Amino acid sequence: MIVRQKKFEMPKNFLFNLGGCSVIVLAGVLALRSSYVKEEVPLCETRYGGGLLFSFANSSGAPFSPEDIQARLGGMDWGLTANARVVAEAGVAKGHALEVALSGASPRDANSQTRSGMGFVWQPRQLAAASSVCLSYSVWTPADFKPGDGGALPGLSSDSDNTAEPDQPAAPSADGTPPAADAPQKPFSVRAQWRKDGGFALQQAQNIGGKSVSQIDGSAMAFKPGQWTRIEQEAVLNTPGKSNGILRMWVDGKLMLERKNMGYRKNDMQSFQAVSVDTHYIKNGAWAAAPTDTRIRLSPLELRLQ
Repeated sequence: MIVRQKKFEMPKNFLFNLGGCSVIVLAGVLALRSSYVKEEVPLCETRYGGGLLFSFANSSGAPFSPEDIQARLGGMDWGLTANARVVAEAGVAKGHALEVALSGASPRDANSQTRSGMGFVWQPRQLAAASSVCLSYSVWTPADFKPGDGGALPGLSSDSDNTAEPDQPAAPSADGTPPAADAPQKPFSVRAQWRKDGGFALQQAQNIGGKSVSQIDGSAMAFKPGQWTRIEQEAVLNTPGKSNGILRMWVDGKLMLERKNMGYRKNDMQSFQAVSVDTHYIKNGAWAAAPTDTRIRLSPLELRLQ
């Protein structure tokens, strides 16, 4: 007797249901991935066209003196001739870097000028017309560098030609009505800092929202003593009155900070106007002496605009 095995027949709707389940599972995996995996945004210097260079040597490669640099700034500098010098550095643009002396015993002098560190303001005229800005530079610290309580590094700022105090909102009128939409705006800025743990931060002063500091922990990214550290900042202006501006910071090519809720300005009368090149120690947000005599080097500043 021959027993015939019954042929297995797959239910007609099985493949359909299996395909539907697969789509649902795949969608769930992708949604979970997007929640935990951050898409890396390419460096802004790779996405912007050619830009401007604030170099420390002339077109023939000869180094500028601090006085030469000062002559390009229209008087918007402090500590430059006393605490900075141009040194040969093969790995940076034009082959020269700016070395800044940071003194451990540096009280203010009779003119209230500090004797440690330096600062200057670079104001390329093209900056005012840009809707987004990419600022790039490198920082060298010696092998025995002590971060102290932190310090100031170059960043971007708007013009400050207005009557409102930088840290105060526009006041209401005597009858209690809010200030007009066209009331003077506060200067806005994004200024880089190093932290006491050797990590980094960006201090933001905005017109929509107050001052804040975005921190990058030293365990994630920090100065490498005796080596160069590459810093890159990108700022995209917000639609006037809306918190939709963008701020990004890369350290050594890695995106370490991204914010898409920046409220730089309330109306279109403001734009980025300057690069503030401050290099000094800070404590509680103010200038401070170094914990010990040391130095820092800055590469030429690169500015790309859109």
